Amino acid sequence: MDSGARVFPIACHVDYWGSLPVDPYMDAYCTEMQRSYAQLWGAPNIYTPNMVINGREQWSFVGGNTTTLEAGLDDVMGDDVTTGVSLWVTSYPWDDPVVFDFEVVDPPPGEWELVVVPVQRGIVREITAGENGGQTLEHDNVALGWHLQGAETAGSASIEQVDDYVWDEVSLMALVRDLETLEVVGATAVHLADLYEP
Repeated sequence: MDSGARVFPIACHVDYWGSLPVDPYMDAYCTEMQRSYAQLWGAPNIYTPNMVINGREQWSFVGGNTTTLEAGLDDVMGDDVTTGVSLWVTSYPWDDPVVFDFEVVDPPPGEWELVVVPVQRGIVREITAGENGGQTLEHDNVALGWHLQGAETAGSASIEQVDDYVWDEVSLMALVRDLETLEVVGATAVHLADLYEP
């Protein structure tokens, strides 16, 4: 993998583990997105953990299987980036809501959408049940919501803070998704902490 390449990881917490204690970060949109991928691939079911790199499923990814991760990243690093996307935060980074402008250049010719996702690092949770019961787990880049901007090439929008939101651990990621292939054809990220100079 090219050490200079940018990677935009997002941890999506699905909402179908109903028998376990409620995950405050679970999101029905994550489950819907996973089902869309499964339908595209002709997969008979969905499961976790499930890793998707730019619309492609990575099998045998469990825990710290870095071999599968690196192979999957190498597989997509040769893809041409065909769409440019920019994101500018126009409010103070700690404001509620966070206000931003966006621009998409050379979107794909078919159906597409821009999605802006706030992700948070350094989330620590005590797990009380399930296969990780009794453990303390740390989560990074957890999606705090999916904000669909549609096929808009430019505009302004805002995102309200959620419970346990820590602004200086949050980044805004903007993804342009091809709705036919579900591939991400353009992406960028803004770290809110980088916008504040004490």
